[in-house]
Amino acid sequence: MDTSSEISPGATRPGPLARLGRLLRGFVGSLTAGLVLLALFLVAAQLMALSRGESGPGWLTVTGHILGAVGAVALQRVVDRDRGLRAWAAGLGVLVVLSLVLWYGWYR
Repeated sequence: MDTSSEISPGATRPGPLARLGRLLRGFVGSLTAGLVLLALFLVAAQLMALSRGESGPGWLTVTGHILGAVGAVALQRVVDRDRGLRAWAAGLGVLVVLSLVLWYGWYR
């Protein structure tokens, strides 16, 4: 009988809070990656527009997205490396940074 898939007597399964923490790390990590890609896209769009003599999205918008992406990556590192309240607060920080970048860069 193969018992390799069974849990050893000393091992414990992660609790619901730990599973929720993993979900948070994955979710805000995806949002952070999306913000980085959006910032890179805007840099490319600005450079392309300048090469054609057009105004493009504007350097203020591009700079705001770059700074937001850098901030989100820094917070994501905290989410990935820490546990507990500090990781949750950093995850909330990623959501705040993303919301501010999208609000001021796209909806305002």
